[in-house]
Amino acid sequence: MDKPLGKLAKVELREYWVSEEKDFTPWLAQQENLELLGQTIGLDLGLVGTEQPVGEFSADVVAEDAILGKKVIIENQLDRTDHDHLGKLITYASGLQAGTVVWVAPEIREKHRQALNWLNDVTDESVNFFGLEVELWRIGDSAPAPHFNVVCQPNDWGKGFRESVSSSEPSKRAVVWLEFWTGFTEFCKDKESSLPARNAAREGTYTISLGVSNINLCLVFYLPPDNRLCCGIFISHKRAKDTFDQLLAQKDKIEAELGAGLEWVSPSEEGRRGRIYQCRSASLEPKDAWPELYAWMKERAEAFYKVFVPRVEALTLEAEEED
Repeated sequence: MDKPLGKLAKVELREYWVSEEKDFTPWLAQQENLELLGQTIGLDLGLVGTEQPVGEFSADVVAEDAILGKKVIIENQLDRTDHDHLGKLITYASGLQAGTVVWVAPEIREKHRQALNWLNDVTDESVNFFGLEVELWRIGDSAPAPHFNVVCQPNDWGKGFRESVSSSEPSKRAVVWLEFWTGFTEFCKDKESSLPARNAAREGTYTISLGVSNINLCLVFYLPPDNRLCCGIFISHKRAKDTFDQLLAQKDKIEAELGAGLEWVSPSEEGRRGRIYQCRSASLEPKDAWPELYAWMKERAEAFYKVFVPRVEALTLEAEEED
């Protein structure tokens, strides 16, 4: 077989993006590019806004983690990292109460990589710091393609931490989550729950598929200062606004069937994220209270599953727009 292969050629970032503010930031804020960045670090991102004011400064890009609803700060540069941007991203994280901070540049200098690793070590697991190096590549005369390389990330971050049990040594927080959700899984099994079986999680979110990608039933445990346990539908695909509106049109019937009022958070046209949920106060301490939480989660999750599965299956979405 004699089929020709092209050669990868690296493209200088400033050949494509001349200005950080006018070119790079708007490009990064586009949903498809946020999704590419999110896939690199394992988050489902939706845009909140660009150049968001924080005191006398402005954060380049503010996004949101679709599942946990936590803010994500993205500080981007077209040159290698510097002290000025390091100070700003810490300021933005504090001012906006971010759950994740991402620093994007063509080169993360060694001392700044060490600084991000130190921040991950000294802060608790409610805040995570990432350093990503961005590159542009092309084959022949093709349009340049972006690529993100993870230079630093939280110690326990990865597929095993984000999804289920892995062979790696879990963090103390992950051990607690694993024990909590394993107990819930066993509780549902003992009570012969109608919920689909799934593995226990090592984080605060327990996700159950509704049969359509990126429309999920989620149980989310928010730790202090929130101290809330929520059950709801999280919508994060490309037609989230259309999906939400179709469900919103059935609001009275849905709430009548569920027997309680719900919080309806409409996705923005930019961010394309939506949530339909209800919450109660909750705490992981003491463990003796877990069975009562399990009973509430089982009852609410079964009710949500019964009410929303047929409605999700009946959604009218354009096939080419489904994610």
